[in-house]
Amino acid sequence: MIDGAEMDRFVDACPDFCKGCGMEKICIGGCKAAGEACFGNLNELEPFVREFKAKVKKVRET
Repeated sequence: MIDGAEMDRFVDACPDFCKGCGMEKICIGGCKAAGEACFGNLNELEPFVREFKAKVKKVRET
């Protein structure tokens, strides 16, 4: 299982928001399982990052 195609797909998945971030190699795009469970896609942001991103945007707009 750990050497299969599904594991490669899981490891390689990364939300667009995370691509190019200096921490991308360390955090590997957050919790992919949470993104898939909540939004049906490994490439979706995990719920906590999504919420944080929305709050940062709101603060920047004020």
